[in-house]
Amino acid sequence: MPDASFDVVVVGDELPGLVFASLCSRAGYTVLVVGHDSRPATYSYQGSTLHRKMPLFHALDSSPVIRETFRDAGLVAELRNRPKRLDPAYSVVTSTHRFDMRLRPEDLEQEILREFGARTQEILSFLHSLDTRSSGMGELLTQLPLLPQKGFWAKRRLRKLLERSEPWALAQNAPQFPLDLHFSSPLAALAALQSRLNSNPACPISSHRLLLHSTSGTLELPHGASGLSHLFLQRLLATGGQHWPERAVEHFTVKRKKAREVFVQRPRRVVEAKVVVGACNFRSFYNLVPQEQQDTSFHSFIKSRQPSHYDYVLNMGIPIDIIPEAMEQHTILSLYPEQQHTGPNLLRLNLARPEAPGTTKPAVVTAIARITASELPLQPEQFNDLDNRIVSALEWAIPFIRRHIIWKHSPYVTLDPDTQSPRLDPSELQEVFGTPAEGCLDLSAVPASSAYKNVIYIGEHYLGALGLEGEFLAANQAFKWVAQRIRLKRLLGK
Repeated sequence: MPDASFDVVVVGDELPGLVFASLCSRAGYTVLVVGHDSRPATYSYQGSTLHRKMPLFHALDSSPVIRETFRDAGLVAELRNRPKRLDPAYSVVTSTHRFDMRLRPEDLEQEILREFGARTQEILSFLHSLDTRSSGMGELLTQLPLLPQKGFWAKRRLRKLLERSEPWALAQNAPQFPLDLHFSSPLAALAALQSRLNSNPACPISSHRLLLHSTSGTLELPHGASGLSHLFLQRLLATGGQHWPERAVEHFTVKRKKAREVFVQRPRRVVEAKVVVGACNFRSFYNLVPQEQQDTSFHSFIKSRQPSHYDYVLNMGIPIDIIPEAMEQHTILSLYPEQQHTGPNLLRLNLARPEAPGTTKPAVVTAIARITASELPLQPEQFNDLDNRIVSALEWAIPFIRRHIIWKHSPYVTLDPDTQSPRLDPSELQEVFGTPAEGCLDLSAVPASSAYKNVIYIGEHYLGALGLEGEFLAANQAFKWVAQRIRLKRLLGK
């Protein structure tokens, strides 16, 4: 006999899972979220707070999907009061240009005029076209069902929805930044580094949405990505949901293509579930199905999905007095704008200055580089070369940084608890995929639906091409799917 029964069991507490769980709990469903060995977006090292992910957000106030989700979750006041808007939102720095994305239109125009002179109107027209083409796209995204759709009629409804959509047709032919300025690469990279899908060519829908949000501003929340997740976790708990953060799922049983019971360890408990939702690494999630109960074809497909790139994170402690006064908190550093948007020549930087005046604590620079899977070092000592290439690039923004580094640390390189020697932690890798899944409108590396009738996946790689907006959209789609499914069962008396 099971020890407990829930309408919804969420495996993993990535942001989409917590948003989805809070929506379900507020609607009256019984919900359990199992941490499943997840890790916060920040961690402590040498007395400083370091980042696993960039602690800033685009789209929080420019996406209808996100605004509606905060409203439905009862968090409108938090969205209004907690985020801090940055001005400038960020800087883009190349070997020949520096450009600050300002919030006030008149300041932005002066910045463009200073950097590009006679091309100002051409660039302003490009930025204006992003706004005009975005009209209606946010509303359309909220109407999309879980992808891919199965069955003739479901596919037909989706096709008709897109055929009738003018915003969808416009986004297929997105405007281009003037390519001859050799400044489009950093702007494209700004969008690409928010995406978990590094397809080539890039999906025009996702490129348009990410660039729109990037040019609409940047917001920060206390404690970064962990702070955003905490908001929805608190809402989940306040509405009666349960969260077991220190536990992990051992496996869940499948019978007649349906998940039946979830076995949780530390300590072991058996939980009955009507719906099981994955919000962790998708391979780890589907490996929870016992091998003898697996759908062979589906699991072969899941195993075949391998990352094309990784986002490598390097944190460094440096003296505050070597930081140039003009350096902004967030920077896109692109040494060779004409080249590919990967490798240490393209970095996304976060600068955290010590808050207390007169403190001896160092400033922390977080650098994120997207590297191809074939370039990922496999031995701890090989990371020195990658780190040195990142530091060499950083010297364009912070001269003489190399000789002043107090410490540096990547969450991917950890210490073995037994030998205290460096070792690699593959679970820290931030995977990026190169090809979308079939039927997902080029927006997702993995499908939401599975071979099992009541099992779906909505982790960060589902709709990953849309960045933060995609995570909220995934939560909304899953909530609508669950609402229809469980209500139908109740009506039938099952």
